[in-house]
Amino acid sequence: MYHYVTYFRDIAMNQIVPGIQEQFICLGMALSTFIIGFVVFKATEKKFILYV
Repeated sequence: MYHYVTYFRDIAMNQIVPGIQEQFICLGMALSTFIIGFVVFKATEKKFILYV
C-alpha cells in the first residue's frame, strides 16, 4: 500500500508525476493481484453462484 499512497500523494499534493520505477512497481502489484484473483475465481467458479 505504501507505493500506491506515495504515487497518489505525489500527484495530488506535490503535483509531480511519479518516476517510471514507481509506475512499474504499482503496475506489477496490480497485475499480480488481478492474476491471483482471476485464478481463485476460476477455481471456485462452479460454487460461486451458490453463494450469490
